[in-house]
Amino acid sequence: MRKIIIISLCLLAFAQAKAQFSVSYYAGYASYDMKDMKDLHKMLQETWINSNDAVYADNFEGGIAHTIDLGYRLNKGEQKRNIYEVGNIYEVGLKGSLYTTKGHLYSKSDPGTYNSSFDMSAIRGGVYIRDYFYNRISNDHIKLSVFYELSPAIIFSRIKQDAIIRTSYSKLQNNTCWSILGQLGLRYYVTPAVGINATIGYDFTPGADFYTEHSRDINPSDKWAGIRASLGVSYTLNKWKR
Repeated sequence: MRKIIIISLCLLAFAQAKAQFSVSYYAGYASYDMKDMKDLHKMLQETWINSNDAVYADNFEGGIAHTIDLGYRLNKGEQKRNIYEVGNIYEVGLKGSLYTTKGHLYSKSDPGTYNSSFDMSAIRGGVYIRDYFYNRISNDHIKLSVFYELSPAIIFSRIKQDAIIRTSYSKLQNNTCWSILGQLGLRYYVTPAVGINATIGYDFTPGADFYTEHSRDINPSDKWAGIRASLGVSYTLNKWKR
């Protein structure tokens, strides 16, 4: 009997806590500051027998980034004198993102002889705190929210090289670095539970060096810093109601 009571209380507590959660998925454009990797590409091009014959298929450009948020709302927001608005609503949660880019250099006349490619990916894992500072009400439910957020994180970078020409850069090791993302966004509720989101911001990171297995003098670095602009969809388990 005691076990049943404990389990029932745990399930009740979980149900109450679960009602405060939300999950969001975003996809959008991310730019990257990959100056060192671009310089490495240029150096490889200049060392080829005929550098004019070497062309870039990819040169570490920005691309599509994917992000998932798991959030927990801390408060409901105080009613303002204006019946169409409520005050600040705060949310904290976990944030995970996937970044990818690549560099590919090959020979126009003989791609089977001269070929070098770097495939880079990164997992950004961290937390966020968000302030919904403007919340518009319609029919006793929030219809539109505007927010800003700050997200510190760790970026785990992975690099893979596939090259016909072997250099001292052929065995670059993976690395990690820290990151801080600041962004502004809005959420429009299609239903009381489902929202369409848009965000824009900047992810700052100092980057980290890639080292070879045998030398630490050769250390090009990645730098995933850049603009972030995305669209997404969210689902809130507890539908806000006045």
